[in-house]
Amino acid sequence: MFSIVIDDMTNSISHYDNREGLLALLTEPGRYPLEMRDDSMVESGIYRGDTLVVQSQRHAVSGDIVVALIDNEQVALKRIRFVDGDRIELISDHPALARDVLARSRVEIQGKVIGQIRRYP
Repeated sequence: MFSIVIDDMTNSISHYDNREGLLALLTEPGRYPLEMRDDSMVESGIYRGDTLVVQSQRHAVSGDIVVALIDNEQVALKRIRFVDGDRIELISDHPALARDVLARSRVEIQGKVIGQIRRYP
């Protein structure tokens, strides 16, 4: 992981450079970038314009942030919660947006968010 560390004792800045780890995050097989186009996940720290790293997979556990295909036509980025054997709750992490509880048969998980990249102006 690439990070910058500020040492409070000496007030100096150093960095830890692990470019191979960052490169692996972005280029491992089955991973793809996805640009966030709305503010539906702001309470998770995901904002419009962020680039998310998604691992292509068909399964998830409750609490994962996933790319879901709904009714074979609408793609959504939501937090998932399995309600029971045949229902799924898709949760927007935004206080103004409603949660959707759908039949499991209507939702196809396409991937799980595993990373995030944000550019600052």
